[in-house]
Amino acid sequence: MDEVVRAKVKKLIFLLIAAVIFGVILFPPVVLFLTSIKTELDALSFPPKWIFKPTLENYTEIFEFSPFAKYLLNSFIVASLNTGVVLVLGSFAAYSLARFRFKGADDIAFWILSVRMMPPVAAIIPIYIIMRNLRLLDTPWSLVITYLTFNLPFAVWMMRSFFREIPREIEESALVDGCSIFRSFRSIALPLAAPGLAATGIL
Repeated sequence: MDEVVRAKVKKLIFLLIAAVIFGVILFPPVVLFLTSIKTELDALSFPPKWIFKPTLENYTEIFEFSPFAKYLLNSFIVASLNTGVVLVLGSFAAYSLARFRFKGADDIAFWILSVRMMPPVAAIIPIYIIMRNLRLLDTPWSLVITYLTFNLPFAVWMMRSFFREIPREIEESALVDGCSIFRSFRSIALPLAAPGLAATGIL
């Protein structure tokens, strides 16, 4: 009986701790959302008002008095292009590093990760000069290329670990049956590593 009570107490303590952590994490975005549907008077009031009449005038003003829809579309385009290119290029590079054995493979993998470790501030001026010479300033492509510079190494390192977890015997069986390396990558490795690719895309 004591063990049952002890187990219930442990479970209750765990749930309480989880609830506190969840509340701390959720509190800032909830406050931001509530502030966004307040009037200016309610938003600036002190102490804060938790009971108020919600309004959507802040959202309507954003779309009426600023090109917010254009900014949102640009962000969507840049994020989609960056994610797509990173997953395509990163999957090829990660699969090559995970499956093919050649001299310096681990060194190349570490070098790729070290690019991610580089402070972004150190690359601002070189990237700006490159974009200026390519006449890509003030274009979505400059953002895509800049994000690729830092996101691609991280994606390669992440996906490399996912591909290495796939049993090599599965692909070797496909190769024995006449499957090409590319088809083995496309039809076997990619589907099995799909959860990892999705996680990489989200990150």
